[in-house]
Amino acid sequence: MDLRQIVIDEMESQGVSGYRLAQLTGLNATTINRYVNGERDMTGERLEMLLDVLGLEVKKKWKNRR
Repeated sequence: MDLRQIVIDEMESQGVSGYRLAQLTGLNATTINRYVNGERDMTGERLEMLLDVLGLEVKKKWKNRR
């Protein structure tokens, strides 16, 4: 499962629309809808804002490769 799908699932789980997420983050609703629809990538501060509002955290897994 990719990060976009996790965000979508969490939005549905919490009953948060793209419009409401825009209000809570201060981001443009069109930007959020394009991200959710796969038309745009979300990175950096914008992604952090989305994740924070939804109560999500990204952790990097390190695999020991030899």
